[in-house]
Amino acid sequence: MTEMSEMQAARRCHWVNHLDRHAHEQPDGVAFRFRGQSVSWRQLQHRVVVLADAFARRGVRRGDRVVLLLTNRTEFVEACSPPTDSVPLPSRSTSG
Repeated sequence: MTEMSEMQAARRCHWVNHLDRHAHEQPDGVAFRFRGQSVSWRQLQHRVVVLADAFARRGVRRGDRVVLLLTNRTEFVEACSPPTDSVPLPSRSTSG
C-alpha cells in the first residue's frame, strides 16, 4: 500500500468510526443542515450503508475509484462516506 493510500484509508476509517459513534450516541442529533433540510446521524449512517451496499452490488470494492457528478445537495456528504475511494464532483448548471 502506498503512503497516500494508507493516509486515505486512515482518514476513511476515522470518518466511518466518527459516523458510527455519533449514530450510536446521539442518533437523532443533527449531523448537518443544508438549505433548510436537517439530516440526523441515524439517517446519515443509514444512507451511507445503503449507498455502500449499492456500490458493492455493482462490484465496487475497497480501493476501486468511483467518480460521481453531483449538484450541491445532501447526497454529496453521503457520497464522501462509503468505504470506497469515491470522489463526488460538484456540478454547476450553466443552462438557462
